[in-house]
Amino acid sequence: MIKVLRIDDRLMHAQVTFGWAQNFNVKGILIISDHVANDPTMKMAAEFAKPEGMKLWIKTVDEGIAVLEKLNGFSYNSMVLVENPAVALKVCQNCDLIKYVNMGGQRVGAGRKSILDTIWVSDQDLLDLKSIEDLGVTVEVQKMITDPGYPLKNFL
Repeated sequence: MIKVLRIDDRLMHAQVTFGWAQNFNVKGILIISDHVANDPTMKMAAEFAKPEGMKLWIKTVDEGIAVLEKLNGFSYNSMVLVENPAVALKVCQNCDLIKYVNMGGQRVGAGRKSILDTIWVSDQDLLDLKSIEDLGVTVEVQKMITDPGYPLKNFL
């Protein structure tokens, strides 16, 4: 069962693999990223960051959307990782199995403003997140699993 779609531009890192995965009792992680799926070095880094015994799949956006139903049917909990709200929106528009989106780390960039210390978003990011919520998906903004999660409405 898919427990969470986490938006984090770092994708696979210790906070995700140990904090988020443990909190949701996740045994499998699907990374949906055209960039990572097409970069052997990035794929190897993600594999290296994966805890022993954890299943990991790395797919392009279209491939990832195509396997979500199968992923949701597994007997164990899983999570989906994407780099940005635009990809999360595309996933949610094409799959009604995602019920909870957690917005995390997004780096500083041109046209971005801070909504929580380490979470910087553009106006388009906020529109994409609002569109996800309009699909009936719960959207929370949360830096780390040990921090409180805030509803999207706090930032609109």
